[in-house]
Amino acid sequence: MLFPDNANAKYQWNEPWFFKLRASTKTAWVLRAGFFIGVYVLFAVLMSMDSKSAGGPQFGTVEILILPTMIAGLFLAMIELPNIQRVVTLTDNDISCIGTLMMFGGPISLLTGTGQWNRREIKTVQLLRTGEPGNDYSFGLMIITPKHAKEKQLAIPLTVSLSDVANHLHTVGIDVRLSDWQHSSSDLPEPETENAK
Repeated sequence: MLFPDNANAKYQWNEPWFFKLRASTKTAWVLRAGFFIGVYVLFAVLMSMDSKSAGGPQFGTVEILILPTMIAGLFLAMIELPNIQRVVTLTDNDISCIGTLMMFGGPISLLTGTGQWNRREIKTVQLLRTGEPGNDYSFGLMIITPKHAKEKQLAIPLTVSLSDVANHLHTVGIDVRLSDWQHSSSDLPEPETENAK
């Protein structure tokens, strides 16, 4: 399932704007820069070749420098804009996120902006409050560590109770860690008892 199952959502919230960009690793920024440069060079070369061809459009030096920059920026924006804010959804079976503007993106945005982790695939989830080591943001942070993949970060706005999120994750069988939190006993399944003979 690519999109969150809103009908079965137990908790759902919008991440702060631009969190995905702010949480990007150096590798992600290098890839963005490489993509931008690649598109820029491609169109700059094509425009330069057109200018030299007989009967082709005549582009000046300024145009060859500026137009490829605008085109490369547009292509990069098409990938990034759909994910400048994401919706995080928690159900009894999984954790998922998807860009709120995903309808404006193409297949690449769908691949780069969505995430879904089945509870059986999750090794642990760490919730960090503002000001705690590992959280440099002014809102809560969820760090998902899958069993067979790299960890991912999701933002949690201050309007969402981290304790409530922790209780839900614990209830569905996910190993969750949150400072100064203990799961409510009411969240635990009732023990089975043998019928008296």
